[in-house]
Order: sequence, then C-alpha cells, then structure tokens
Amino acid sequence: SSSLSLFTMMSILFLKSNGHVYGASPIVFDSTIVSTKLVRDANTFLDGEILRLQHHRTETENKEARYRMCRGGKQFLLDAFGPSSSSTTAAVNRNPYYVTSYIASSGTDKSSTIWPIQLQGPLLLSKTTPAAADDDDYGILSKALVMEYFGCCTSANVSLDGIVIASSSSSNNKILSFGIFPGGMTTLLPRFAFETLDDQSILDSGNYNCGAIVECIQLQEEDCVEEEEAMYKNALVTAGGGNGRLNCDIVMDPVKNGMLHVVSSKGVFTVTTNVLSVYAHNIAQDVEYNSNTSATPSFMRQQQQQQKKALEVQTNAWSCLEVSGGSGVEDEEIYSRDYGTPAKSGTGGRVSLSGVVVSGDAHLGHVLVATLSNGTMEAVNITAAQYLHEASVLDASTSLTEPKTNNKAVIESDEALKVMQSMQPLHEQLKPLMTKVVASLSTMGKIVGGQTKPFEANASSIATFISTKEKCEQDIVLPLQEMNELSSNRMNVLKDMHAHQEKQVQQLKNMIDTLRQRMKVTSEKKMIAESNANVLAQRSAAVLAAS
Repeated sequence: SSSLSLFTMMSILFLKSNGHVYGASPIVFDSTIVSTKLVRDANTFLDGEILRLQHHRTETENKEARYRMCRGGKQFLLDAFGPSSSSTTAAVNRNPYYVTSYIASSGTDKSSTIWPIQLQGPLLLSKTTPAAADDDDYGILSKALVMEYFGCCTSANVSLDGIVIASSSSSNNKILSFGIFPGGMTTLLPRFAFETLDDQSILDSGNYNCGAIVECIQLQEEDCVEEEEAMYKNALVTAGGGNGRLNCDIVMDPVKNGMLHVVSSKGVFTVTTNVLSVYAHNIAQDVEYNSNTSATPSFMRQQQQQQKKALEVQTNAWSCLEVSGGSGVEDEEIYSRDYGTPAKSGTGGRVSLSGVVVSGDAHLGHVLVATLSNGTMEAVNITAAQYLHEASVLDASTSLTEPKTNNKAVIESDEALKVMQSMQPLHEQLKPLMTKVVASLSTMGKIVGGQTKPFEANASSIATFISTKEKCEQDIVLPLQEMNELSSNRMNVLKDMHAHQEKQVQQLKNMIDTLRQRMKVTSEKKMIAESNANVLAQRSAAVLAAS
C-alpha cells in the first residue's frame, strides 16, 4: 500500500542457506532523508491501529500483542524522525518536505532507535528437504546463495511481490527459484527483540510461510577439473558488491522488466520471465470468479470456468557471456553471445570473470560490461543477444516440424522470411516504451528555474533535484534510448533483407532470360518438327497409293 511506503523502505529480507526467507524491520541509517508525507502517513496508520486496539486489547491475546507492537513502532518513529514527523498539521508545517533521521549511539539508553530488532518469519519456506538423489537437479538438495527483489505486479485488485533465489546444487549447476508474496506481506511493521515468546509466536503466525515458489529453472555450466574449481572460487564483485568469497550473484536489469542476469566466475546467464505478471493475472481471475459464484446459477458456472483464460509462464534463459576453460595453461576464450565469436584474452594464463555491470545509461544503451581477472573488459549488446537467441530457438523449433529438403536454393530463399518471422513486430516492442514515456510526460509539470542559489541549497532541494533528474532519466531518456536502439537494429535487419531480396530479384531476372532463350530454341525445334511431319505424311500417302 502507498500509505505504508515508509514501512516498506525500512523492511529487509534475509536468506538462510537452507532457502528460508526471513524479514526484519525497522532498518534505518543515521541522517537518512525521508519524505515528511511518508512519515506522517506511517504515524497516522499506527495511531489508528492503537486507537482501534486500545479498547479491545484485553479481549484476545492477538490484539494485545499487536497493540504492544504498534506502540513500539510509534515510539521508534518519534525517536528516529523527531516531532516533525508527527501526524498533526502544526508539526508538519515546520518541515513540509523532508525529515532527517537521527539514530542514537549505543551509549544512549533512552532512545528506542538502539532497541534490538526482532527477526520475523519465516515468510517463505523453501523446498530444501531430504529427498532422493534424482531430485537434486531440481534444487531439492541445493544450497541457497543469493536473493534479489524481483519487483511488484498489480492486476485488477491483486498485487504480488516477487523475489528470485539462486542456489547451487551438488552438481555445481545453478538453480533459480522465483517466489511470490501477496501484496503488502513484505511490508513489515517494526518489531523488537524484547517481545515475549507468546507475542513472538502470535505475531509470526500472521505472515508465516505467506509466499510460494512458483517457478524453478536449472542453469547448466561447463564441467571443470578440480584444479580449475579452486581457481573459479576467486573474488566476484558485481554491481551489488561482494566479500571475496561469493561465486554467484544476481544483477537485475535496469532497462527491461522481467530480465535478470545470473553471474558467476565462469560466465553470465541472462533470464527473462513473465512469471510475476502471469500469476497476478491468474489469481485476479480466480478471485473474480469466486466472488461471482455465489450469485451465479449453477448451469452458468461451468461456462464461466471454461471462458477463463489462464496465461502460461514463459521463461527463457541463455548464456550471454562465458569463460571457456581448457586444459593446460593456454589462453582462455571469452565467448560473447551477441556475436558468437571468441575473443582471446591474450594473457598467457587462466582468466575468470571478476565483475559485471549492466548499463542503464541513456548514452551507452542496453549493454552488459564484464571485467576479467586479467584486467580486460568485454561488452555485450543485450538486445542483439536476445534477438539472436530468440531467432535460434525459433529456427530450431521450425527445423523439427518442417520437412527436410536438399534444395539449397529453396533454403536460401526462405532465410529472409524466417528471420522476419522470428522477430517480434517493431510496433509491439515500441508500444510499452512509448506508453511509459507518454505517461511520464503527462505526470511531469513544466520545470522552470529556481531562485535558490547553489550555496543556499539544503538537503530537501538537493533531494528534489536528484529525484526529478532520476525520474527523467529512468522514465523518459532511457525508454527513448531503447526505442532508438530497437529502431536502429531493425533498420540494419531491413537493410540486410533488402540486399538479400535484391539478390533474389536479380536471380529471378536471370532465370527469366534463360527461360526465354529456351522457349526460343523450343519454338525453332517445333517448326522443324512440324515440317518434318508434313514430309513424313506425304511419303506415307505415296507408299499407300503405290501399294
């Protein structure tokens, strides 16, 4: 909920090695700048809960435990953000835009900002249970490595939050698990470690295992010998940082929703999925159907059930960049999937992938930049790599269904058509980007020059400027850059198709000229055959007359 955005900002999730997900709140750093409206809305919510529970808290243990939790959260907001965060109008007017948090030092024992925080959950239970060895490839006996927030999706009145967990199986393959939470379940209210065991049990039961794992995929990496495995456990530093011991990380794509990059020292896998939007759509349909069944005659329920259109999850994964290991001490080969050709590292020794970042800059475009252990860098055009992957998948599927032919000319003539059919129409690719740009421009007012001098700028004016600049770049400049890149790539494809079609037209012209010459020769032979037929007919008549 937008009214609880402050609690969302203060909530974090923890991943245990067995795959269970826990949460904690509040997590606030000292001197954090927060919108006054968010703090005021959070205070208003807690005030309403306290007032509602105050007269009925003794009725049940659940209300008593929640009442104490809300009072602790209220005290934390007052101590962390000061009196200016109060929900009263007079207090808000003293700082109408932003407030700065104050977290007391450990020596101050009267402030609630030093209270120890209570771990909440588990919010999600993994499938890590003892099972047969055959189930290991599906992550049953895997070890969780890293987790990332996958975004939020809303359909009708249903809202879902998504996470993705990367695990390592016993065969050293990576397992990706996509989990979903009902909207708001990852927005945790402040809780502290002085809770009694009864209160802790009651409050944890409200969101116990509220999520679910809905999609799992396996990413297979090349096998390496034992001495190479030791080398591959080097430090891996990605856009999110590292501690020198991680061998796997997840980098969310800053440009395209539903795309992520799984990074290891051996290479990069790119994954696209619509699992979040599909489950939000399907759950919304089920909620609407169930809400109407009570007032719907029984003979119409079966027809409505058949009319429900359940979407299917589509998840694609491909190797975007890989470090190809070999035997001996020869140079490694770095394979970039947007070109399909290896580039020698040129170091005379083994190399590994040490860092990856995905560019969201409007000028650089949609590019993945990787740093190797020898200091060199490799860049991959993600859009081009995705096009080639989709084209190869479609070509492989059509090769299984189409009859085989040995006619080389027929195969070459269908090449341009296959390339066109393998690509999504340009207007479908540009439509969501154009919609995003138009919506952003419609919600953004005219920006005029301010009267504030640079040396008079305070935290609120700087935060406003940074927020406006980030919104312009993310919602306007980046989509325009992506549209420009899509249009340029499509123009290059069309140029290649035009050249190929011109070649085909020239071949057709040559075939027409050849057919015309053959028709001329055939016509001459026909005239000779007709004259010979007349001579033979006269000779036959003479022979018959003589007999």
